[in-house]
Amino acid sequence: MPHKQLLQTIIVVLALTFFQPAIAEPKVVVGNAPVHSLVSALMEGVGKPKLLIDSAAVSNTELNPFQLADLLTADMVVWAGAGYESVVDKALTGMPQLENKLLTLSNYVPLLPREGYDPLSSARQANRDLRFWSDPKLAVMAVRLITPRLVRLDPDNTERYLDNEIELLAKIKSLGKEVAQLLEPYTFTAAVDLNAVDPYFKNRFLANKLYLHAEGSFKKVANSITGKTACTVSIGNTRILPGSSHYFEMLRTTARSVTSCMRGSHDSIKTTKAINHSSHMGG
Repeated sequence: MPHKQLLQTIIVVLALTFFQPAIAEPKVVVGNAPVHSLVSALMEGVGKPKLLIDSAAVSNTELNPFQLADLLTADMVVWAGAGYESVVDKALTGMPQLENKLLTLSNYVPLLPREGYDPLSSARQANRDLRFWSDPKLAVMAVRLITPRLVRLDPDNTERYLDNEIELLAKIKSLGKEVAQLLEPYTFTAAVDLNAVDPYFKNRFLANKLYLHAEGSFKKVANSITGKTACTVSIGNTRILPGSSHYFEMLRTTARSVTSCMRGSHDSIKTTKAINHSSHMGG
């Protein structure tokens, strides 16, 4: 860490420590917006976790002094891991005192391989896609990992955390059913470009419409009558504010975008078939 940045961080830490109330809520820092959403729901009525990196800034090269100060003053840091929040991993190399405060979720949940991964390498963080939260079943696993850590950190609020966990798990399971029902009427066509959709969403909700290549990349089912791309799913420009509802809005936005493309592709195929049929009858 550069000397100037270190000095700025120390000043910020001292300021944060000085102005903290005598009886404070546990300070929980979360690495990314989807996981922050889950932690926010678990801490409802107790406190608000700090979001370290907004989704739009996850690829930044370094943390600013305020972000570094948040890490240093945290009671617990929840993150996906070095394979996703690499900027956090870089900062942590100079903060060995944070090791016991870390909850690295990717160490515990099942992970899909990255596209083009090296099967001979044992580097889990480098070879696995860490965006597990797009699969509600894995989000449920993450919640069940986070809750006991919150209880251990703040036993006085155990009942609140457990009540929040029950409510959150029910909402996640309901969301999974909602998304599945939304996508159920449609079958995938090669005219739909799903490159923007992460593999966990595909694996959970589109597995019966796609097949998974041995190397981890999704291949399209050849059931389209055209080789042209009729629709590209785009979700990257959608701005969803951080908070307890972020996770749910994120999955619904993805589902709506995929459904819209699939519906448009099906309508296009129906129209093309009708035109071809009409031309054939006319001939």
